[in-house]
Amino acid sequence: MKQHQVNQSELRERILFDLGSQNLISLVAYPVIWTLLVVRADFIRLAPHFFWINLAILGVTTSLRLFVYGRMRKRVAGQAQFLERTLIFTVLSSATHWSTMTIWSLLAPELEPIRIATVLVVTGMAGSGTFAVAFITTLRIFFPLILLLPAGVTMLLSGNSVEWTWGALSIGFLVYVLPAAYRRQQDYIVAVSTTLLLEQRSRELEQISFTDAVTGLNNRNYFDTHLELEWRRAHRLHYPLSLLLVDLDHFKYVNDTFGHPAGDACLAAVGVFLAHNGRRAGDSVARIGGDEFAILLVNADAKAAEHIATALCQGIRDLPPVAQGQQRRVTSSIGIATQVPLTSDLADVKAFISCADGALYAAKAKGRDQWQRVPSSVRR
Repeated sequence: MKQHQVNQSELRERILFDLGSQNLISLVAYPVIWTLLVVRADFIRLAPHFFWINLAILGVTTSLRLFVYGRMRKRVAGQAQFLERTLIFTVLSSATHWSTMTIWSLLAPELEPIRIATVLVVTGMAGSGTFAVAFITTLRIFFPLILLLPAGVTMLLSGNSVEWTWGALSIGFLVYVLPAAYRRQQDYIVAVSTTLLLEQRSRELEQISFTDAVTGLNNRNYFDTHLELEWRRAHRLHYPLSLLLVDLDHFKYVNDTFGHPAGDACLAAVGVFLAHNGRRAGDSVARIGGDEFAILLVNADAKAAEHIATALCQGIRDLPPVAQGQQRRVTSSIGIATQVPLTSDLADVKAFISCADGALYAAKAKGRDQWQRVPSSVRR
């Protein structure tokens, strides 16, 4: 049984994006908290240096986090490592800023009015903020340490019994937060890994349902769905579609004479040839039956379709034998239909396929190893 493993780069990208989304609220919360503190304490008058220094730091860290979040939303390829490092730097810088502001308020007499408020703010940030950034180990550990440890030690050493109690509570809260954040990280990684595995399995099942096992080409289910979509688009934009139905001549002879493994090898060889030679960018190739293939040419007129069909007949004719002792080379008959869709009606899609199918039978009736185009096909 195939073992499914999480794509580590995809996991890292998902963690990074979720982290940015989780921290989006802090881009608003921190300036709001700062504004309330400024208004409450009248910083500009009581502590102008404190006010301007912290305002500048807050502006820089907020701008950096906005930049990182904007880049993450665009999911720019190849920048995950840079964005992760930048985000870690900005988050830890913000933690350092608030920790320093708290210590400053504890040591400066003029900041006594906001002392309790700053202690409560950093404690709250260490709680809810740590759980928000716990997806990355560096942040899970250092974010609460930077916020609480310096302030807690400062309060323990203050000599004030009230502040000593605050410091002890801060250190105790830190002891709780660190293991709780670890459990949060583990639960999150398990949840995200499970989600990514389910998404991966879903993509695999979708690919299986749309892929032919023998040739590796798209199968009939995919072709029918794709043709309907392209038909509607061609109707809307008014450009021609060309359909080539390719049927291998006397393929039953290969199966009956050399066995089904040889027949499958023949189909696989033709599939490889058609995949590399039967289409342009935007076109599609599918195996739609036992020995029948379909090629949908987008924005291709009858002349372009005829040119491709000629090359395909010659190319299939020149394929090497797939079975030892095989004398007769495989040839093909091709039916061509070209039309600019006049409506988006799916009944017209079926008529379009029938048109190509009629041309295919005409090619077989005229001796095989050739292509035919129905007279009603539209040239441009």
